[in-house]
Amino acid sequence: MKIWSSYGSEHSMNLVMIGRFRNLNELEEAKELIDALTVKLRECTNLDDVTSRYTDETREIQIEHNFYQLRPQELEQFLYDYSIDQNDNALILTTDESEVSSFLKIFLHKAAKVEVYSAHDYPGE
Repeated sequence: MKIWSSYGSEHSMNLVMIGRFRNLNELEEAKELIDALTVKLRECTNLDDVTSRYTDETREIQIEHNFYQLRPQELEQFLYDYSIDQNDNALILTTDESEVSSFLKIFLHKAAKVEVYSAHDYPGE
Protein backbone atom coordinates (compact mmCIF):
# COMPACT_ATOMS: atom_id res chain seq x y z
CA MET A 1 0.00 0.00 0.00
CA LYS A 2 1.22 3.47 -0.86
CA ILE A 3 0.20 6.49 1.15
CA TRP A 4 0.22 9.70 -0.79
CA SER A 5 0.94 12.84 1.13
CA SER A 6 1.03 16.19 -0.54
CA TYR A 7 0.46 19.87 -0.01
CA GLY A 8 -1.79 21.56 -2.51
CA SER A 9 -1.43 25.32 -2.67
CA GLU A 10 -4.60 25.71 -4.71
CA HIS A 11 -6.66 25.42 -1.50
CA SER A 12 -4.58 27.41 0.95
CA MET A 13 -4.98 31.01 -0.12
CA ASN A 14 -6.89 32.26 2.93
CA LEU A 15 -7.92 35.02 0.54
CA VAL A 16 -9.91 38.06 1.62
CA MET A 17 -11.63 40.33 -0.88
CA ILE A 18 -13.33 43.45 0.40
CA GLY A 19 -15.65 45.43 -1.83
CA ARG A 20 -16.51 48.88 -0.48
CA PHE A 21 -19.62 50.20 -2.17
CA ARG A 22 -20.71 53.80 -2.60
CA ASN A 23 -24.17 53.04 -1.26
CA LEU A 24 -26.17 50.19 0.23
CA ASN A 25 -28.26 49.79 -2.92
CA GLU A 26 -25.19 48.81 -4.98
CA LEU A 27 -24.04 46.49 -2.18
CA GLU A 28 -27.44 44.78 -2.01
CA GLU A 29 -27.55 44.37 -5.80
CA ALA A 30 -24.10 42.75 -5.79
CA LYS A 31 -25.06 40.41 -2.95
CA GLU A 32 -28.34 39.53 -4.65
CA LEU A 33 -26.51 38.64 -7.90
CA ILE A 34 -23.96 36.48 -6.06
CA ASP A 35 -26.71 34.72 -4.10
CA ALA A 36 -28.86 34.10 -7.19
CA LEU A 37 -25.98 32.60 -9.17
CA THR A 38 -24.80 30.51 -6.21
CA VAL A 39 -28.24 29.05 -5.53
CA LYS A 40 -28.94 28.30 -9.19
CA LEU A 41 -25.53 26.76 -9.88
CA ARG A 42 -25.61 24.57 -6.77
CA GLU A 43 -28.85 23.09 -8.09
CA CYS A 44 -27.09 21.90 -11.26
CA THR A 45 -26.43 18.19 -11.44
CA ASN A 46 -24.10 18.22 -14.44
CA LEU A 47 -20.91 20.18 -13.78
CA ASP A 48 -19.99 20.08 -17.48
CA ASP A 49 -23.08 22.17 -18.25
CA VAL A 50 -21.93 24.75 -15.72
CA THR A 51 -18.40 25.15 -17.07
CA SER A 52 -18.90 24.81 -20.82
CA ARG A 53 -21.92 26.99 -21.53
CA TYR A 54 -24.53 29.19 -19.93
CA THR A 55 -27.65 27.41 -18.81
CA ASP A 56 -31.00 29.06 -19.50
CA GLU A 57 -31.26 29.85 -15.79
CA THR A 58 -27.84 31.52 -15.51
CA ARG A 59 -28.53 33.49 -18.68
CA GLU A 60 -31.83 34.71 -17.18
CA ILE A 61 -30.03 35.84 -14.01
CA GLN A 62 -27.46 37.74 -16.06
CA ILE A 63 -30.18 39.43 -18.10
CA GLU A 64 -32.17 40.33 -14.98
CA HIS A 65 -29.08 41.97 -13.44
CA ASN A 66 -27.75 43.45 -16.71
CA PHE A 67 -24.47 41.64 -16.06
CA TYR A 68 -22.66 39.97 -18.96
CA GLN A 69 -18.99 39.95 -17.96
CA LEU A 70 -18.67 36.33 -16.82
CA ARG A 71 -17.34 33.56 -19.00
CA PRO A 72 -19.10 30.19 -18.63
CA GLN A 73 -15.91 28.73 -17.14
CA GLU A 74 -16.01 31.30 -14.32
CA LEU A 75 -19.44 30.17 -13.15
CA GLU A 76 -17.83 27.20 -11.40
CA GLN A 77 -16.40 29.63 -8.82
CA PHE A 78 -19.86 29.94 -7.25
CA LEU A 79 -19.63 26.24 -6.36
CA TYR A 80 -16.45 26.76 -4.31
CA ASP A 81 -16.47 27.08 -0.56
CA TYR A 82 -16.63 30.77 0.31
CA SER A 83 -18.37 33.10 2.71
CA ILE A 84 -19.56 36.66 2.34
CA ASP A 85 -20.21 38.96 5.27
CA GLN A 86 -21.46 42.52 5.30
CA ASN A 87 -19.90 45.28 7.36
CA ASP A 88 -21.57 48.67 6.81
CA ASN A 89 -21.06 49.45 3.10
CA ALA A 90 -18.61 46.58 2.51
CA LEU A 91 -18.95 42.98 1.41
CA ILE A 92 -16.15 40.76 2.72
CA LEU A 93 -15.50 37.56 0.78
CA THR A 94 -13.29 34.91 2.37
CA THR A 95 -12.15 31.73 0.64
CA ASP A 96 -9.24 29.33 0.33
CA GLU A 97 -9.49 29.48 -3.46
CA SER A 98 -7.39 31.62 -5.75
CA GLU A 99 -9.97 31.80 -8.54
CA VAL A 100 -12.18 34.73 -7.57
CA SER A 101 -12.56 36.61 -10.85
CA SER A 102 -16.35 36.14 -10.84
CA PHE A 103 -16.69 37.91 -7.52
CA LEU A 104 -14.24 40.64 -8.55
CA LYS A 105 -16.24 41.30 -11.72
CA ILE A 106 -19.49 41.56 -9.77
CA PHE A 107 -17.93 43.92 -7.21
CA LEU A 108 -16.56 46.13 -9.98
CA HIS A 109 -19.83 45.98 -11.93
CA LYS A 110 -21.53 47.51 -8.90
CA ALA A 111 -18.85 50.22 -8.56
CA ALA A 112 -17.06 48.84 -5.52
CA LYS A 113 -13.56 49.80 -4.53
CA VAL A 114 -11.85 46.43 -4.08
CA GLU A 115 -9.05 45.27 -1.80
CA VAL A 116 -7.63 41.73 -2.05
CA TYR A 117 -5.07 40.16 0.28
CA SER A 118 -4.01 36.96 1.99
CA ALA A 119 -5.09 36.67 5.62
CA HIS A 120 -1.94 34.56 6.10
CA ASP A 121 0.11 37.70 5.56
CA TYR A 122 -2.28 40.15 7.23
CA PRO A 123 -3.96 38.26 10.07
CA GLY A 124 -6.57 40.05 12.13
CA GLU A 125 -7.45 42.70 9.55
